[in-house]
Amino acid sequence: MLRLNLGCGEDLLSEDEGWINIDNDPDTRGAEYYDATNLPFLGEVDHVLAKHLLEHFDITKSVKVLEHWRGTLKDGGTIEIVVPDLMVACEKMVSDGPTANYGEQWWKTPYHMIYGSHGDGMPHRSGYSFEALRAVLSASGFHDIVVERVTDVWCPSLWASAKKPFRGCVDIVIPCWNQVEYTDRLLNSLMVTDHDFRLILIDNGSTDATANIMEFWKRQKPDTIIIKNDENLGFVKAVNQGLKASDSPFVMLLNNDTEIESKDKMWLDRMLAHFHEGVGAVGPTSTYVLGFQKNDFAGLPAHFETPVLSGFCVLYSREVIDKVGLMDERFGMGGNDDLDYCLRLADAGYKMVVARDVFIRHEGSISLLEYTAQKYDREPDAMLVDWLDRETRDVLVDKWGQERVDEMLSCFDEWQVGDVIHLA
Repeated sequence: MLRLNLGCGEDLLSEDEGWINIDNDPDTRGAEYYDATNLPFLGEVDHVLAKHLLEHFDITKSVKVLEHWRGTLKDGGTIEIVVPDLMVACEKMVSDGPTANYGEQWWKTPYHMIYGSHGDGMPHRSGYSFEALRAVLSASGFHDIVVERVTDVWCPSLWASAKKPFRGCVDIVIPCWNQVEYTDRLLNSLMVTDHDFRLILIDNGSTDATANIMEFWKRQKPDTIIIKNDENLGFVKAVNQGLKASDSPFVMLLNNDTEIESKDKMWLDRMLAHFHEGVGAVGPTSTYVLGFQKNDFAGLPAHFETPVLSGFCVLYSREVIDKVGLMDERFGMGGNDDLDYCLRLADAGYKMVVARDVFIRHEGSISLLEYTAQKYDREPDAMLVDWLDRETRDVLVDKWGQERVDEMLSCFDEWQVGDVIHLA
């Protein structure tokens, strides 16, 4: 077992138990390495311990530092963090003054807890409350986060433990019918992703340069799977072709009119971190979306359970696909197929979660605008998409009943969403 003791100072741990002592100070006696932000390990470490180190980094860099430490861990590896308890320090400073003591030693003061008093160029550059420590660990792609208040040798502190998710490969299924410029933009944006993924691209009878673009990106990412249909079989059949080709622990259905934020390399790790016990599907926030996935709603927690997820981007566990099955092909060209699958997930006992710490840009109905224009022999118009949506809504109601559908769709009501935010 390989363990890293970061920022160890004089708190050296035994090499017999697999500990490697590392400190930011090169003069620290007993440290085998000294740069805790440039570690020579990648996915090799079982346990990282960082006691009273994170507070020495600027708060704006804390996520980047934690992402680096997470990168040293094996899948399922554990990180332990200890930082001064900022709220306790502030309360004592207000009540007893900055020189009030927690013990006999001069440095056990709230002033030291908040600002640091080192003469070695390592002052405290950030402070953490209970909630802030949990938030930065979550934003860094950790899960199973536990935060507790403790008293260690230094001062009243916060102790946190968290795990790196079991990564595994994620299959990303992207059905495409024309709209090559959107497909190219999406595939280019996906290349920033830190997490291991495999593309499953379905060319659903495109007549533009979609086939060429898919071959280009396959050369960049050779494990890409391309499925080519001679004609447009419909969105849902194309999705099912991708699901049948997938065998990874997680599979994402992603529309080709979406885009990953340019610098958000951890977006997929954060989505995976929301797979707590009982969760079967996770979706991000966006601009072109209804209900709890709207990115401009304030006050909702990062991990928010919902009765429905929009199908523009949904991450499923392999267990869900195996148990619930493929999409219902009665929904044809698309529309309400996602709502049908949400009802099937709920009946199978799975939870659905909005990852409100993940944002993915979504244009919305780009392929359907072209398809409905051809179907109804008119210029592209959102009203035509609405006509198609009504046809598939009838399929949904016939299958589930009006009352069940209305109950699920009630979360799209602006008043109810506002009411939930008010209560949160």
